Amino acid sequence: MPLFNFFDLWDSYLSHNLYSGNTSNGIIYVSENLQTRLPEAIQPFSIGESDQKRINIKYWCMQELGVPAYPEKRNFKAISRSFYNYATDSSDVYFMYVPKLKLINL
Repeated sequence: MPLFNFFDLWDSYLSHNLYSGNTSNGIIYVSENLQTRLPEAIQPFSIGESDQKRINIKYWCMQELGVPAYPEKRNFKAISRSFYNYATDSSDVYFMYVPKLKLINL
């Protein structure tokens, strides 16, 4: 089954990629307006330019929980959707998925 991971048909961690360093990531961009409405526990993790902040989900998870985030797109999307609860406009939140590196793009 781990062979299916090369074709994105099997999760990375279930394919023994926990410590490989080659896992996907998610970045949430939030407007300055939204950043002020985020809970105080999340605000230190929103860094960047004054008009647009970014939250690196893997970094946030590692700092907050001491474990890496489960590196699958569906999980990163679910986390980013929770930020819409604090937004007044859908343009306050932008999610960017950073896929893992592949040997061959099929």
